Amino acid sequence: MTDQVTMATSYFHANPQAQVSEMTLGDLLRDCAQAVPDRIALKESPDMEGRQRSWTYAQALAAAERSARGLLALFRPGEHVAIWAHNVPEWWLVEFGAALAGIVLVTINPASREKEVAYILENSDAVGLITVRYCRGSDHLAMLAQVRDRLPLLREVLILDDWSDFMAAAPVDGELPQISPSDPVMIQYTSGTTGKPKGARMRHRGIVNSSKFATACFDAGDGSVWMNCVPMFHTGGSVHSTCGALWNRGTLILPPQFEAGLMLRMIEQERVTITTTVPTMAIALLEHPGFDDMDFSSLKVLTCGGAPVAPELVERIERHFGCEFMMIFGQTEMSGMICSTVRGDSVEHVSRTVGTPLGPTEVRIVDTASGAILPVDTIGEICLRSACVLQDYYKNPTATAEAIEPDGWFHTGDLGTVRADGYLTITGRSKDMLIRGGENIYPREIEDQLLEHPAVSDTAVFGVPDERWGEQIAVAVRLKPGATADESELKAFLEARIARFKLPKYWWFVDEFPTTTSGKVQKFALKERYARQFVSG
Repeated sequence: MTDQVTMATSYFHANPQAQVSEMTLGDLLRDCAQAVPDRIALKESPDMEGRQRSWTYAQALAAAERSARGLLALFRPGEHVAIWAHNVPEWWLVEFGAALAGIVLVTINPASREKEVAYILENSDAVGLITVRYCRGSDHLAMLAQVRDRLPLLREVLILDDWSDFMAAAPVDGELPQISPSDPVMIQYTSGTTGKPKGARMRHRGIVNSSKFATACFDAGDGSVWMNCVPMFHTGGSVHSTCGALWNRGTLILPPQFEAGLMLRMIEQERVTITTTVPTMAIALLEHPGFDDMDFSSLKVLTCGGAPVAPELVERIERHFGCEFMMIFGQTEMSGMICSTVRGDSVEHVSRTVGTPLGPTEVRIVDTASGAILPVDTIGEICLRSACVLQDYYKNPTATAEAIEPDGWFHTGDLGTVRADGYLTITGRSKDMLIRGGENIYPREIEDQLLEHPAVSDTAVFGVPDERWGEQIAVAVRLKPGATADESELKAFLEARIARFKLPKYWWFVDEFPTTTSGKVQKFALKERYARQFVSG
């Protein structure tokens, strides 16, 4: 890869041989259905009675087109429709149905609570919501009822549990609209400087090509079997795994959620070729008590993203699974993946770097103050230019202008280096964001919720290194004079307002915060003080 690097500076040229495909998501599915109509495209895991639905490519295309016609009976091309559900095959049918209909799909974490859902529906101008009745013990319809009066644009609520009835009532025939690769296809929510998530609006072209060039790195082979361990509301599920399987004209195995024993059984039973995890998932798979009794000889590649991976874990994965481990790095704003190691890379490369940029992607490392391109091996902000960059942050022109330069360069907010061998490393994040087990967590969101408690005067959320999760969430709390509240009370207060994965693990009650002269909390000083008091002994 060194021939693609200007050795004096941290600038990685796009691969001149990388051909961007001018296709839509629907085009990709249609190509597969034409080439391999009888090959299994999608398969769920068995239910409690052993039943297991599957769709050939011909059946999947027919179902997606019917889904599109059903959606067009309720919505117009270009309108925004949200989906709030866990991983089920109907999620896949909605994704491709919306894409064929020209409807922009807004994805919502199924663990989100009322305020989180209301914010996304309101901010995205969603006119429809597709949801399940229950997810992991949460009553989605009851939660929606509590905030429905805040959503005047929301005119339709569809139940994914009843999607077969929806499909049965949908028109069998009818012409679908012409969709362009430059049209928006999806909005997924990511970090914002104000603490409110921003809606990253992605194009068909970005999703199709991000998955195309990522899949080429894996070299899994035609007809490979992919298993999706990650949520569909992430690009990891709805783009990387879903579209990656299509680029291999392969089969996607879609379990409802991550459960180590189920995943291992699926690898064995379905002869899975490739799967993607985050480090916590990989560890759970290795530590499952039934691991040694199963056959994983079909597995060629296990990829990992979301947090750094120790060399020891890489070696354990490759030794026990008998497959190759690959490290990947992506962002929602890049429609999925940015970099990947390749098969045959050393343990040092897959544990210390995130690989090299995908085909059509340019990378430069710049000084955060001056914007100048830095020398090789010098830490700066990672900036990218690619056909996969988001269209914009929906209804947020200020954030869009701050992130995307007029000539197309995108500021990731991540800090890193380009090494002399052309591999990229991530050294930190300029954005105030934590990553716990592959989930992005934005401190301001947690802080704002805690500040609504009558006993809380101030609070600061920060990350604490964790071997299993990458980072754990710690929170420092300063109570109002004379007020009383303990960890259990504040935790219960948060549980009703935010998703469980955002709940802090470590609680620290303080009398004051280290601040700048302007009164801003110095989180780096807070973390150092925490480490001295609780970590160092």
